[in-house]
Amino acid sequence: MITDVSFFENVLFEYTDRIHIFNDSLVRKYKLKDIPYNESGKSFPKIGELYVEDKLISYRFHGRGATIFWDKAEIKFDIDALSNHKIITSSWPYLEFLSHFIDDFKEEEYPFSFIDQLLIGFEERGLFMERKINEKVYHINEAWYEHRKSGLAFSGDNKKEIDW
Repeated sequence: MITDVSFFENVLFEYTDRIHIFNDSLVRKYKLKDIPYNESGKSFPKIGELYVEDKLISYRFHGRGATIFWDKAEIKFDIDALSNHKIITSSWPYLEFLSHFIDDFKEEEYPFSFIDQLLIGFEERGLFMERKINEKVYHINEAWYEHRKSGLAFSGDNKKEIDW
């Protein structure tokens, strides 16, 4: 069982990065004026395939979010279209994505209690924005993502600057 928190943070970054790359690819291909979630079913099909970085990615937009099928990994996420921190995740989508990064993954080695504590730790460090009391979903902090993408240190000081 892996317990190194930096490994799990790297997986969260990969999860977030793939969503950004996918969304950016949709914006470019369909010349979208709004976020893909708001345009799905109008400017492009809600269910389809898209070449991203020379790979054919399947996707489907649904309810509050979308699911992307990329390199055998299933990336589920919700969207808060009114927030600056639009990508929302929770224990199950994170665990599902994580399973593709661990050889011989065994779900019993990574119970929800472990994943929940891991995500709470991400929230405390500012990788996620602070949740509403008793909420079980997390808004990924866009400032964390941009800092990490640029190789910059991140303090998490903005985690309380929620916009919902």
